[in-house]
Amino acid sequence: MTKAEMITKIMETYARYEDDYYYVGGIGIRFENKDREIGEICEDSKDNSEREDERSFPEFGTDEYELLPTLDGTSAWHIIDDDPLHSHALKSFRDDIDVISQTAAHCYVIASDEIGNHPHPDHQEILLRSPIVLAVIF
Repeated sequence: MTKAEMITKIMETYARYEDDYYYVGGIGIRFENKDREIGEICEDSKDNSEREDERSFPEFGTDEYELLPTLDGTSAWHIIDDDPLHSHALKSFRDDIDVISQTAAHCYVIASDEIGNHPHPDHQEILLRSPIVLAVIF
């Protein structure tokens, strides 16, 4: 899948669901190594705010990962904006996709009716409480 095809699939999913999640919650892009299916509910993410590189994270399921504090929701890249095609999050996604795709086996579009609270979010990061997987991008 090319970067353009990924972005097209993400934006098609966004357009399909934007009216369902725009005001109360949010729609986000989630990269991870865990296999998920459409309709699955994601668990809360771990907080690793102390790292130097925001892409650096302990491997899922390791002791180091399990010792991290749990956040108030699932972490995702925020794509909702007045114009999502030109949002900073999607631009960052476009710029970083080569690095991200090398560090994550999967990309999902997730959504929730509730936003979580994050004490130290990364740039354009949102927390979605009990989000549902809307689409499997790769």
